[in-house]
Amino acid sequence: MKNIALLSLLLSCPVMANEFSCGNAIIEQFHKARELYLSIQSIHAEGYQNPKIATWKSEVDKLRQKCGSISDIDLPFDRAIGAHNLYDLMGAYIDGKGIEEWQTKFSLALVCHETPDACSKYINQASPKELEDLLTSMAN
Repeated sequence: MKNIALLSLLLSCPVMANEFSCGNAIIEQFHKARELYLSIQSIHAEGYQNPKIATWKSEVDKLRQKCGSISDIDLPFDRAIGAHNLYDLMGAYIDGKGIEEWQTKFSLALVCHETPDACSKYINQASPKELEDLLTSMAN
């Protein structure tokens, strides 16, 4: 009986987080970060001291608290991207290093989020046996 209750809890957590649609919010913040990068002349000099970027960071902080890691967007080959990675993206914009890498990851997240079928055959899903093993280990 404990296993059924635990499984129900595990399966309901992403649903609760996704009622708000954390994936959509992550993608939205990606777009906002990109717009800030393209529109703020002093992004390298001011960084998070710029009021617009500070406001964006505050929104991402709230998103991280609300969604956590349960709501990461799954990417192919055992990778995922979540709200915490938005800081890395903005850091790349501010530092001017790694921009292409982070934009590529978020662009792939956009594709996988909006068209799951495009990525699904490359995303490893937990097998029923792996879920059972997880439940057993948590019950002990």
